[in-house]
Amino acid sequence: MRLSILVVSRTATLLSRLLSSLDEATNLAAADVEILCSWNGSKNAEEEIENLSRYPLRIANRDVYHFATNNNCLAEQAKGDLLLIINDDVVLDTGSIDAAINCLISTPKAGLVGARLRSSDGMITHDGVGFTNDHSAYNLFENLIPADSHELRSYPILSPAVIGAVMLVRRSDFLAIRFDEECIVHGEDTQFCFELRRQRGLDVMVCPQCSGMHNPSSTRNTLPRQDSCQADIDLLRQRRREFLEQATAIELRKELSCTTREAHVLRGSIQGPNDDLIRWRDQVHTLQLHRLRLEQEVLRLHQQLFKLTKQ
Repeated sequence: MRLSILVVSRTATLLSRLLSSLDEATNLAAADVEILCSWNGSKNAEEEIENLSRYPLRIANRDVYHFATNNNCLAEQAKGDLLLIINDDVVLDTGSIDAAINCLISTPKAGLVGARLRSSDGMITHDGVGFTNDHSAYNLFENLIPADSHELRSYPILSPAVIGAVMLVRRSDFLAIRFDEECIVHGEDTQFCFELRRQRGLDVMVCPQCSGMHNPSSTRNTLPRQDSCQADIDLLRQRRREFLEQATAIELRKELSCTTREAHVLRGSIQGPNDDLIRWRDQVHTLQLHRLRLEQEVLRLHQQLFKLTKQ
C-alpha cells in the first residue's frame, strides 16, 4: 500500500469535511490509500461521520485524546509506505497530497514534508516553524502575511520544523523515532523534526503546492486542559537547545538559511506605516541578530575542525 492517512478526531463535522477534500487532493487509486482514525468522540457522533472520499475509512482505536499516543498507535497499524498525519480541521487544496509525495521522493535527503496553510480569511497560519532567542517555537508568518503574497517562495523550502497539522513522512522513519509521549498537549511534532534531522540525517521541507485551510486548534479548543502547557514549552526549549548544541556546521547553515528567508519575507511584506510595522521590524531585527549568532557559531566550528585536522 502506498499511503496511510492518520487522523485523530472527536468531531464528525470536521472529520467529514476533511474526508470530502481527499479525492481532489490526490490521484492515488482507492487500493493504494487507507484512512485510519483514532476516534475520541461519542458513539452517537461517530455515527454521523460521512466519508465522501473514495478511500476506505477505519476507526482504528477509540482511546482518550492524546495526540502523540493516538498517532503512534495509528502508525503501528498502518500498512502504507508513507504516512500522512493530518488534523481533522484541515481542508486540503487540489493536488496537495500528490505534491507532498513528489516533494518527498524527488528532493534529496527530504525526510518530512509539511504544508503551507492558511486561515479561512486567507492569511498564513503555517509556513514552517521558527524559534525565538529563548528557543520558543512559533508558526512562521502566522496571521501576518496573505497566503497569496508574492514574497513567499513557490518552491519547496527547508524549515527547522513543521507542525503536525499536515506531515508526510515515510513509515519506517516515523516508527524509528515516533512522537514523544511525554508531551502533554503539544510539542511532539516539533521535537520529532529535531530527531528526524539528528538521528536520520534527513531534511524537513515545506511544500507550497501542498496547501489547505486550517484554523488552528479547532479540536483542542473544544477539549478541557488543552491550552498552552508550560511543561511542554520548557521541554521543547530544552530539546531545541540540545539540538543546536549537537548540530553540525551543515545543520547550522540550514538554520541560518531559514532565518534569512524569514527576515527577507517580513521585510518585503512591510508596505508602510500600520499597526504591525513596529512589531514586524523588531522581528526582522531579532532574526538578523540570530543570523549573526549562527554565522559566528559556524565559524567557530570550522576553526575547531581546522585545528583538529592539523593535530
